[in-house]
Amino acid sequence: MTPLGWAIAIAALLAVAAGSAGAHYAATRPGAELVIVGDSLAVGMGPRLCRLRDLACRVMAEEGATMIEWYGRAVTEFVGFDGRTVVFVLGTNDSVASDAYQAELPRLAWGLVQAARSRGAARVVWVLPPKLPWPTDRVDAAIRGSGAEWLRPPEFERAADGIHYTPSGYGEFARWLDARV
Repeated sequence: MTPLGWAIAIAALLAVAAGSAGAHYAATRPGAELVIVGDSLAVGMGPRLCRLRDLACRVMAEEGATMIEWYGRAVTEFVGFDGRTVVFVLGTNDSVASDAYQAELPRLAWGLVQAARSRGAARVVWVLPPKLPWPTDRVDAAIRGSGAEWLRPPEFERAADGIHYTPSGYGEFARWLDARV
Protein backbone atom coordinates (compact mmCIF):
# COMPACT_ATOMS: atom_id res chain seq x y z
CA MET A 1 0.00 0.00 0.00
CA THR A 2 1.25 3.50 -0.81
CA PRO A 3 1.91 6.05 1.96
CA LEU A 4 -1.20 7.94 0.85
CA GLY A 5 -3.23 4.72 0.97
CA TRP A 6 -2.04 4.07 4.53
CA ALA A 7 -2.87 7.65 5.51
CA ILE A 8 -6.39 7.27 4.12
CA ALA A 9 -6.88 3.93 5.88
CA ILE A 10 -5.69 5.37 9.19
CA ALA A 11 -7.87 8.46 8.80
CA ALA A 12 -10.87 6.23 8.03
CA LEU A 13 -10.25 4.17 11.16
CA LEU A 14 -9.90 7.31 13.26
CA ALA A 15 -13.13 8.66 11.77
CA VAL A 16 -14.92 5.43 12.71
CA ALA A 17 -13.55 5.68 16.24
CA ALA A 18 -14.57 9.33 16.51
CA GLY A 19 -18.01 8.61 15.11
CA SER A 20 -18.65 5.78 17.53
CA ALA A 21 -17.51 7.95 20.42
CA GLY A 22 -20.69 10.01 20.26
CA ALA A 23 -21.09 12.00 17.06
CA HIS A 24 -24.00 14.40 17.24
CA TYR A 25 -26.44 15.01 14.43
CA ALA A 26 -28.73 17.93 13.81
CA ALA A 27 -31.95 15.89 13.73
CA THR A 28 -33.08 12.29 13.83
CA ARG A 29 -36.53 10.80 13.51
CA PRO A 30 -37.18 7.05 13.52
CA GLY A 31 -38.28 5.49 10.24
CA ALA A 32 -36.77 8.27 8.17
CA GLU A 33 -37.81 8.27 4.51
CA LEU A 34 -35.24 10.93 3.65
CA VAL A 35 -31.68 10.81 4.99
CA ILE A 36 -29.35 13.79 4.61
CA VAL A 37 -25.61 13.13 5.07
CA GLY A 38 -23.12 15.94 5.08
CA ASP A 39 -21.13 18.84 6.41
CA SER A 40 -22.03 22.25 7.85
CA LEU A 41 -24.19 23.10 4.84
CA ALA A 42 -26.31 20.04 5.68
CA VAL A 43 -26.34 21.06 9.37
CA GLY A 44 -27.86 24.40 8.37
CA MET A 45 -30.22 23.18 5.66
CA GLY A 46 -31.19 19.67 6.78
CA PRO A 47 -33.49 20.46 9.70
CA ARG A 48 -35.25 23.09 7.57
CA LEU A 49 -35.85 20.54 4.81
CA CYS A 50 -37.15 18.04 7.38
CA ARG A 51 -39.66 20.62 8.65
CA LEU A 52 -40.95 21.11 5.09
CA ARG A 53 -41.66 17.40 4.71
CA ASP A 54 -44.64 15.43 5.91
CA LEU A 55 -42.43 12.40 6.35
CA ALA A 56 -39.80 11.25 8.73
CA CYS A 57 -36.40 12.74 7.99
CA ARG A 58 -32.94 12.08 9.39
CA VAL A 59 -29.98 14.46 9.26
CA MET A 60 -26.51 12.99 9.75
CA ALA A 61 -24.25 16.01 9.51
CA GLU A 62 -21.37 17.73 11.24
CA GLU A 63 -19.50 20.95 10.74
CA GLY A 64 -16.19 20.39 8.99
CA ALA A 65 -17.10 16.88 7.78
CA THR A 66 -15.30 15.47 4.75
CA MET A 67 -15.80 12.55 2.38
CA ILE A 68 -13.05 10.52 4.03
CA GLU A 69 -14.68 10.92 7.44
CA TRP A 70 -18.05 9.71 6.17
CA TYR A 71 -16.34 6.97 4.16
CA GLY A 72 -14.80 5.68 7.38
CA ARG A 73 -18.08 5.91 9.26
CA ALA A 74 -20.33 4.45 6.56
CA VAL A 75 -19.89 0.87 7.77
CA THR A 76 -21.23 1.62 11.23
CA GLU A 77 -23.55 4.55 10.63
CA PHE A 78 -25.22 3.93 7.26
CA VAL A 79 -28.06 1.82 8.67
CA GLY A 80 -31.78 1.78 7.99
CA PHE A 81 -31.59 3.17 4.47
CA ASP A 82 -34.04 0.58 3.06
CA GLY A 83 -36.15 2.28 0.43
CA ARG A 84 -35.00 5.73 1.51
CA THR A 85 -33.68 8.63 -0.49
CA VAL A 86 -30.18 9.54 0.65
CA VAL A 87 -28.96 13.06 -0.08
CA PHE A 88 -25.28 13.91 0.29
CA VAL A 89 -24.50 17.57 0.95
CA LEU A 90 -20.77 17.04 1.20
CA GLY A 91 -17.60 18.16 -0.57
CA THR A 92 -17.09 21.79 0.42
CA ASN A 93 -14.35 20.94 2.94
CA ASP A 94 -12.75 18.43 0.55
CA SER A 95 -12.27 21.17 -2.04
CA VAL A 96 -9.52 22.83 0.04
CA ALA A 97 -7.55 19.63 0.70
CA SER A 98 -4.15 18.69 -0.70
CA ASP A 99 -3.70 17.51 -4.29
CA ALA A 100 -2.86 14.01 -3.03
CA TYR A 101 -6.09 13.85 -1.05
CA GLN A 102 -8.14 15.28 -3.91
CA ALA A 103 -6.75 12.54 -6.17
CA GLU A 104 -8.61 10.07 -3.92
CA LEU A 105 -11.96 11.88 -4.16
CA PRO A 106 -13.39 9.79 -7.03
CA ARG A 107 -12.83 6.61 -5.01
CA LEU A 108 -14.28 8.14 -1.84
CA ALA A 109 -17.37 9.58 -3.56
CA TRP A 110 -18.05 6.34 -5.42
CA GLY A 111 -17.56 4.37 -2.19
CA LEU A 112 -20.04 6.53 -0.30
CA VAL A 113 -22.68 6.08 -2.98
CA GLN A 114 -22.08 2.31 -3.04
CA ALA A 115 -22.28 2.17 0.77
CA ALA A 116 -25.66 3.95 0.73
CA ARG A 117 -26.97 1.63 -1.99
CA SER A 118 -25.68 -1.50 -0.25
CA ARG A 119 -27.59 -0.37 2.86
CA GLY A 120 -30.80 -0.25 0.83
CA ALA A 121 -31.04 3.35 -0.43
CA ALA A 122 -33.62 3.51 -3.21
CA ARG A 123 -32.26 6.80 -4.53
CA VAL A 124 -28.95 8.60 -3.98
CA VAL A 125 -28.67 12.31 -4.75
CA TRP A 126 -25.55 14.43 -4.25
CA VAL A 127 -25.68 18.23 -4.07
CA LEU A 128 -22.50 19.71 -5.52
CA PRO A 129 -20.75 22.37 -3.44
CA PRO A 130 -22.02 25.88 -4.11
CA LYS A 131 -19.91 28.44 -5.92
CA LEU A 132 -17.02 29.13 -3.56
CA PRO A 133 -14.15 31.62 -3.43
CA TRP A 134 -11.86 28.79 -4.66
CA PRO A 135 -12.15 26.13 -7.40
CA THR A 136 -14.21 22.99 -6.75
CA ASP A 137 -13.55 21.30 -10.10
CA ARG A 138 -11.99 18.12 -8.68
CA VAL A 139 -14.73 17.66 -6.10
CA ASP A 140 -17.41 18.32 -8.72
CA ALA A 141 -15.85 15.76 -11.08
CA ALA A 142 -15.65 13.14 -8.32
CA ILE A 143 -19.30 13.65 -7.43
CA ARG A 144 -20.45 13.60 -11.05
CA GLY A 145 -18.56 10.31 -11.52
CA SER A 146 -19.90 8.72 -8.33
CA GLY A 147 -23.01 7.20 -9.87
CA ALA A 148 -25.36 9.39 -7.83
CA GLU A 149 -27.84 11.82 -9.30
CA TRP A 150 -26.22 15.22 -8.82
CA LEU A 151 -27.59 18.71 -8.50
CA ARG A 152 -25.88 22.11 -8.75
CA PRO A 153 -27.46 24.53 -6.30
CA PRO A 154 -28.20 28.07 -7.43
CA GLU A 155 -26.96 31.00 -5.37
CA PHE A 156 -28.67 31.62 -2.05
CA GLU A 157 -28.09 34.42 0.43
CA ARG A 158 -24.64 33.94 1.97
CA ALA A 159 -23.23 34.65 5.39
CA ALA A 160 -20.28 37.03 5.76
CA ASP A 161 -17.77 34.16 5.33
CA GLY A 162 -18.90 33.68 1.72
CA ILE A 163 -19.24 29.91 2.25
CA HIS A 164 -22.19 29.29 4.53
CA TYR A 165 -25.70 30.63 4.10
CA THR A 166 -27.70 33.02 6.21
CA PRO A 167 -30.77 31.59 7.97
CA SER A 168 -32.83 32.88 5.05
CA GLY A 169 -30.37 31.31 2.59
CA TYR A 170 -30.64 27.93 4.32
CA GLY A 171 -34.43 28.21 4.06
CA GLU A 172 -34.15 28.92 0.32
CA PHE A 173 -31.73 25.97 -0.04
CA ALA A 174 -34.20 23.66 1.76
CA ARG A 175 -37.13 24.74 -0.43
CA TRP A 176 -35.04 24.35 -3.59
CA LEU A 177 -33.94 20.84 -2.60
CA ASP A 178 -37.43 19.87 -1.45
CA ALA A 179 -38.70 20.50 -4.98
CA ARG A 180 -36.06 18.11 -6.37
CA VAL A 181 -36.06 15.16 -4.00
